[in-house]
Amino acid sequence: MRTDQQIVRLEGLRPNILSEPVSLEGVEVSTIDHTDGTVVIWRDSIITLDNGTLGTVFVANFRPDLGHEYSFNVGRNGVTEGRATTRVPEPPVVLPATPVGESENMKQHLVLIGLKDQPTKVHILYEVSPPNETERQVISVAYGDPGFLSNAGWELEISLGIDRFIILNALGLDSVTQDIRLHNVEMRATLFSEEWQTQGSEFNLENAHGFFGSIGVFDGGWDIDSSAVRKLGFIDNQQRN
Repeated sequence: MRTDQQIVRLEGLRPNILSEPVSLEGVEVSTIDHTDGTVVIWRDSIITLDNGTLGTVFVANFRPDLGHEYSFNVGRNGVTEGRATTRVPEPPVVLPATPVGESENMKQHLVLIGLKDQPTKVHILYEVSPPNETERQVISVAYGDPGFLSNAGWELEISLGIDRFIILNALGLDSVTQDIRLHNVEMRATLFSEEWQTQGSEFNLENAHGFFGSIGVFDGGWDIDSSAVRKLGFIDNQQRN
């Protein structure tokens, strides 16, 4: 859902296997944001599917917000016939521990407060400036699906020391360079709504067949202690509040 345009495909059901699909003529699709009351009307479009046949999709221009609850409604003549609801996952709070270890062995423990399910596609993003350059670069380090669930939230460990070498390699520098400026560190992770965890089947629509859920992309930053930044061989240029 990290996009300003949402697309869903609808297909009319067949009363029986020998029947033609029910026509989608006159079908109305809408989304209601139950957090702020916004109603979005979707528009229909005919597209060519991968198998060469024609299909109907509905398109809406909006970006779902983290923590908001949405209902997806399908009907005719103002009467809702099919419905489903999802809440986009709340963004967790990143609680960092003090980094431990020296140089290439340095690690940092993080707790994502309030997160109840495993984040996926976790990346740590380092915003840096190479020596003698003012332009900043963002180096992304993939962590996959790390960590474990605890009473506090989702816990994971990042390897700052190993990430240091990844940053150097991305910048085409050697390990003795001391003039890289570190401006910002943040995590990017994909969060799945509760429907993905509890569906039990591929259907969760009321009075219709299909699945409706949400996926949120979370960005959360924190500051690394200045002494740890120096041990990594970087210049601390983080803008602390």
